Order: sequence, then C-alpha cells, then structure tokens
Amino acid sequence: VSKQQADDGGSGDGGRMGGFVMLSVVGFLDSATRGASLVILPFVMDAKGMGPGQISLMLILLFAGGAVGKYVVGWLGERFPTVSLIWGTKGLTAVLLTLSLATPTLALAPLMVVLGIGLNGTSSALYASVANLIPQRRRARFYGLFYTTNEVGTVLVPLIYGVVADMFGLNAAVIVMGLATMLILPVSLGLRSHLSLAARVA
Repeated sequence: VSKQQADDGGSGDGGRMGGFVMLSVVGFLDSATRGASLVILPFVMDAKGMGPGQISLMLILLFAGGAVGKYVVGWLGERFPTVSLIWGTKGLTAVLLTLSLATPTLALAPLMVVLGIGLNGTSSALYASVANLIPQRRRARFYGLFYTTNEVGTVLVPLIYGVVADMFGLNAAVIVMGLATMLILPVSLGLRSHLSLAARVA
C-alpha cells in the first residue's frame, strides 16, 4: 500500500484508526496515573510526617525527574520500539508507586527522581506515535483528540482515587493506582501490530 493510498483512506486506514484508538486508551491511562500521582503522593508524604517544605522539595525532584524522562525517552524513541519504552517506563512507575508507601523519608528523594522519569517519560513515546499512525494532513485534528482524551484522564481519575482513599484508606488508593498502571502494559501490546502496519504503509 502506497503512502498516497494511506493518506486517502486506503486499506491501511482502518489499521491506523484502530491503532490511534488503542494509543488514546494508553494515553488516557498514562495521564490518569500522572495526574493522580501528583494529587495522592503529597498525602503519602504527609502521612510519613514530612512538613510542607520537605513535600515541596520532593515534588520539585519529581518534576525534575519528569523533565529528564521527557528527554531521555524521546532520545530512546529513536532507538527502541514504542511498546518496549511503554513497558519500561510504566512498569517502573507501577513498582515505585507501590514502594513509596514503605520507603523511608531519607530514601524518598532518589525514588521521586526515578519515579518522575517513569511518570513523565511515557508521554514522549506516545506523542511521537501519533505522527506514525496518522497521515500528515490529518494530524492536527487527531493530536487535538489525543490531547483531549489525555486531559480527561488527568482531570477525572484523580477524583476517583480520592474517593477510594476516603473509603478504603490512602494505602489502598496507592495500591490500586499501581495495579491500574500495570494495566497499561498488556493494553499497550495491541499497539505493536498497528505500528508495524503504519510503518509498512508509510
């Protein structure tokens, strides 16, 4: 299938759209984890007896790790498959979120840096994949759709985790968050065939 055929809605178009839908699901779950972590983690730190200054410092380290993660995963995206990067970053995120409950205060600083890499790094691989799946003349609209689904996850899901924390406790909310993050891994496997198809018709 030629690139022109794909751009005009040829036989590769259905695979591209299916891939975009699956990518949006992964993006929703990724944004949900990122947004919920920023809401829930300060309460985890407060439960450890940390003061406002210490919590602010931990969040700065988390954001710094996130900035590093954006760059590093973007660089790795030129060398490794998207799904491998999703598994690496989100698997790391799920483990570290759960470990944050038992991590002593002094060890929380390096954990926040590495967690930030996992939390924020995935999005670099996901955003790049939109361009791989969608023809150039249609990308503006589909990037808008992708960002919108991501923002829904960022806004809506932290409210759900807040309800879980109120009903079952903070630890339960963090554990559920870790399990939900792990859900990204099997879901992302479905992207492989769509990305391979998009590469063949490009």
